[in-house]
Amino acid sequence: MADSFPSIQPIKRATAEVVPRLAFVVFVRGRLAAHAAALRTLLNELQGGWLDQRLIRYRSGAQIEWSDLADVHTKTSLADLCETWPHASGTHYLQLASGVEQTPQANTWEFVDVSPLPDTERASHIFVRFADGTPPKVLSELTAWLINTLPLWWATGGYIFEHRSGAVLTAHMRMATLAKRYWAVQIIDRASLQWDAIRGMPGGNWLTLIGRDYARKMKLDIERVANEDRALAAQGVYRLAGQHALAIAAGSTPLLGDINLYEDFDAYVHVARLIAPLLLQSPTPLLGPLARPEVLEAWLRRFDKQEEWLACDIGMGR
Repeated sequence: MADSFPSIQPIKRATAEVVPRLAFVVFVRGRLAAHAAALRTLLNELQGGWLDQRLIRYRSGAQIEWSDLADVHTKTSLADLCETWPHASGTHYLQLASGVEQTPQANTWEFVDVSPLPDTERASHIFVRFADGTPPKVLSELTAWLINTLPLWWATGGYIFEHRSGAVLTAHMRMATLAKRYWAVQIIDRASLQWDAIRGMPGGNWLTLIGRDYARKMKLDIERVANEDRALAAQGVYRLAGQHALAIAAGSTPLLGDINLYEDFDAYVHVARLIAPLLLQSPTPLLGPLARPEVLEAWLRRFDKQEEWLACDIGMGR
């Protein structure tokens, strides 16, 4: 009789690929379109080969297929794709890439302009994924441009966790596990940060950029921080003041903060304590273990309260 039943097929265990990736995320309060001149300058520079990004493809709006950047014949044409943004509500999107596939060897730039909703302010952003092997000086050069040209709210540059494949829930479970090992790798959830970024930032990174307007709102004395040159340098922390923001570097190069390899990330600890007043309070829950407020809070404050993050139970047994 047993032979009459179909064979039971084993259920494959859900998997997801999550890896550290060198990236930069820049948030502006409100519309990116409000800074059309800076946006146009940046796009023209990128199209002209700035930072050796080798961008050859683009897509905008709801486009699924990539278009060839070589078909944009003048240096202003790419920027012209954003000219309608200030005159239209909704969400506007432009993506540039050095290849069609999202491989570790590709550079990708995303520009996301979001309109406010009734009685609700939102943050727009620029997101950059850098190809593996990108030298730190590229991020430093971008930093120098940003703090003097774009009235940003806040920004961070360094390693983040990138979800490359697999189920989203499984990916968040994997991120929580990896975050227990790689302390200097940031979790960036851009979907929730369109709301949360106005209220605070999810920690710092190798490079942490603090907008002057943001610092005033959060009651951080940015001039005091900017003038602490000697004290900061003694801790391996460096700063660069610009017209629109202050940039803080945790050491001379980005780190993973791998505790299994005893990687020294003291400079990240000093930066975390410096920007503690700017940290996001009551962030939007994510998924997996990061949906639990106590886990997300322990991760956000891991540099200042190290024992709490080490002891934090990221199991799913509740």
